[in-house]
Amino acid sequence: MVSAIKKFMVDKLGFNPRLSLIIPFLVFAAFFIITPLIFIAIKAFSPISQVENGDVIVYDNYNLITSPELWLIILRSIWTGLVAAIFALIVAIPYSYVVARSTSSIFRFSSISLIISPLFILTLVRILALRGVSTAISGNEILLNNEFFLIIGMVYLYLPFAIIPLYSVFIDMPKNIVNSSTDLGNNYFQTFIKVIIPYAIKAILSGFVLIFLLSATSVGISQKLLPNVAQTQLVGNTIDVLAKPSNIFKVASASNIVVIVLILMTTAYICIYFIPRLIMKRRGFKNV
Repeated sequence: MVSAIKKFMVDKLGFNPRLSLIIPFLVFAAFFIITPLIFIAIKAFSPISQVENGDVIVYDNYNLITSPELWLIILRSIWTGLVAAIFALIVAIPYSYVVARSTSSIFRFSSISLIISPLFILTLVRILALRGVSTAISGNEILLNNEFFLIIGMVYLYLPFAIIPLYSVFIDMPKNIVNSSTDLGNNYFQTFIKVIIPYAIKAILSGFVLIFLLSATSVGISQKLLPNVAQTQLVGNTIDVLAKPSNIFKVASASNIVVIVLILMTTAYICIYFIPRLIMKRRGFKNV
């Protein structure tokens, strides 16, 4: 019976049996990704009213969206996320390349373990440890209350997410690619720009997007890392403050902000990840 159904689905309906492997993910996505987003959208676009002294007062859900302070926070989140992603790649690309091309297995194992091991420590503990060490070095906690220190914290927390995909690409890169480039007269810097970077462009873009999204939408970094969170607030903190179940008006405002941030981050993801790949494909690069 089962084989007959399978044959009917394959021969008559053209169903690929391998597609059944994504069914668990589709079920998970339907319950834990799509359904929450639908509820957030409904909460964001549904008008909220309250009766006071016999009068019906309609709450303006979009009042906070027009606030210049909110857009300043969103722009700060995007700015710090972009800078943190750039700094992380500046560190991750040469580090992962040197480690991957090393002939010593002990050096490769210890170097990757040094990067992966902090992931087993609670993020909050790592943030507080970085704040404590930085305070001891600077001698004044107030000096840490700036965007530069916030970016350092983002790079420190999310650097492994850039190194791991780059290392997995560089470890399998054929050595004759670099040798062929040097035989054609390119120096090491030209080889790095013309050969190594295009070869790992997928991992570079993936790491950049991942660190950007994690940094721009972070909640705990600015709350626990900076002495005065109100001075350098990110959009994740704003949503966290407003999303209190006891206040339906603030929940509605938080839902609106979530929708805006989702649109902005999706647009940024398309611009950062797909547009460079499209440009490189049109220029003849095949490894994209």
